[in-house]
Amino acid sequence: IVGVGACSKASIDWEAVNLTSLQFLSGNVMIFLSVNGSAFYNTYSKRLLRRYNPLQVWYFTLIGVFLFMFPLTLYVEPSGFINLPTYRLEVWVGLLMLAGFVYFLSMVIFLRVLSRLDATQAGLCNYLIPLFGVPIAVLVRHEPITKFMVIGGLLVLASTILITVYEEHR
Repeated sequence: IVGVGACSKASIDWEAVNLTSLQFLSGNVMIFLSVNGSAFYNTYSKRLLRRYNPLQVWYFTLIGVFLFMFPLTLYVEPSGFINLPTYRLEVWVGLLMLAGFVYFLSMVIFLRVLSRLDATQAGLCNYLIPLFGVPIAVLVRHEPITKFMVIGGLLVLASTILITVYEEHR
């Protein structure tokens, strides 16, 4: 919380923030639910991997997410599907790369790792996403890198290594 506040200090007028507003509370509830959903998925997938292989678990997850999200998306963002034919080639390539690498390959690899490690240790890989995302943004998008990004990356890497090594020795 302190880290988010420090990063947001320059762009948020903290005196104007209403911590009891419905928008603030609903955003925090959604974050809370997503974190708990991720924890549930990791734990439950660990149990499913005793019976099914990682590709089967991913496939059933995909069906479940589709059945839940498709009607919700149609209700909330109907124009998203109407605008599909107008997307440029770059958008389609980006969507295919997201589907192939993020939603398929990374999930199957994660599930394979989850079948071999504790759910807590496998879940630590989520903390490494910014560690890889920042250098990619610097190389591809020519984003500037700041000393706080480097310090944050080192803290994430050090804490992940510390937890992994500590758990292994324990």
